[in-house]
Amino acid sequence: MSPEQDDPGHDTDDVSEGNHIASNDPEAPTPVELTERIPPEAVGPVSRVIGASISMVGSAANPLLERITSDHITEIIAHRGRQSEREYGDRKHSRLVNVFFAVFIIVMFVGLCVTLLLLDATDLLRDLLIGLGIFGGGYGLGRFQR
Repeated sequence: MSPEQDDPGHDTDDVSEGNHIASNDPEAPTPVELTERIPPEAVGPVSRVIGASISMVGSAANPLLERITSDHITEIIAHRGRQSEREYGDRKHSRLVNVFFAVFIIVMFVGLCVTLLLLDATDLLRDLLIGLGIFGGGYGLGRFQR
């Protein structure tokens, strides 16, 4: 906690209302005192700089936003809908390719196992199945730990 929060006698209303500059110094001048210290000949240029700063902040928006009509908004929404449909189609196609690839790998593995059984190469088949079990166990463990 900060010292101001620990001190029950500390008045934070002045700071929140902007009457004091954020400072740990209790002797810090208020903004009104600071503006009174500005020499009269400098008030004009200072107020112009402040005014220009405020107008720049207010005009930071894109000037095209002032010219957008309801037709433009409708067109933007329609374009976004078409883009969403394309993204859905891409995801669907990607899933189909992944399923096809997985089925292809499984069919090839089963074909290899049947071939090894028919050739009576059980030692090689056993080593292949042990390797698959180790790979599957490591993959499953990695997915489980995520």
